[in-house]
Amino acid sequence: MAVREWLDGFNYYLRRLLRLITMLVDLHLEIALREASMEQKRITSGFTLLAIGLGLVMMGLVLLQVALIWIGHLAGLPWFSAICAVAGLNLASAYLFLTAASRRLHGPYMQATRERVQRSLTILLQDED
Repeated sequence: MAVREWLDGFNYYLRRLLRLITMLVDLHLEIALREASMEQKRITSGFTLLAIGLGLVMMGLVLLQVALIWIGHLAGLPWFSAICAVAGLNLASAYLFLTAASRRLHGPYMQATRERVQRSLTILLQDED
């Protein structure tokens, strides 16, 4: 009879431990999913800004090439000034977009999830000595 009671008690505590582990995993999963969603939005907007910046750099380079052609053939005409102004504006805009994209894409990812998992592992694996 004592063995049966001991097994019932062990089974009871084992089920509680499994529920605790399940709850802990669910908590970490929920936090990870929420954080992954935020990271996805951040990365998507960062790459969008990067694409805009690269597009403007390419446009600036094309316009600078057009300006060099005009310098060679029509030195002194007002069209050259207009082309250089647009190219300079495109390059300045590209710099702003690339700087914003770089800041947006920089940094640690899923920081809260990693901290919580580390804390949980530390608590679960610590010795009771």
